[in-house]
Amino acid sequence: MIPIEVKEEIRRLIEGFNLRVNGFSFVFHFQEGFLYLFRSTQGRINLYARLTYLGNIKKWDCAYFNKETNRYENIVISDSENSLIFMLNSGIPDLNKYYNKNGGYNE
Repeated sequence: MIPIEVKEEIRRLIEGFNLRVNGFSFVFHFQEGFLYLFRSTQGRINLYARLTYLGNIKKWDCAYFNKETNRYENIVISDSENSLIFMLNSGIPDLNKYYNKNGGYNE
C-alpha cells in the first residue's frame, strides 16, 4: 500500500506539473501499491503508465502502456533519477524545463 503522505506528495507533484505544461495533462489514480498515470490530450484520456511503489517516493518500478500490444513494457531508470519525475517528463522535449533532479520545480 502507498502511505497517505506519499499520495499527497504525488498529488502535489502531478498538479504542479499539469500547471506548467501546455497541450496535455496527467490524470492519475492509486490502486493498492500502484500509481496509474493517464495522459489527457484534447479531451481524450489514455492509459500512459503504471508505477509500482517500492517504499520510497523517488523509487518506483515503471512500465509504459503500449497501446499496440495492449501490454505494459517495463523500463529501467537509473538510480540517480527520481522515477516519478522521469515518467512525468518522458516525451517532453526539454525535461529540465519543468523539474530538477531533486524533485523540485524549475521556475
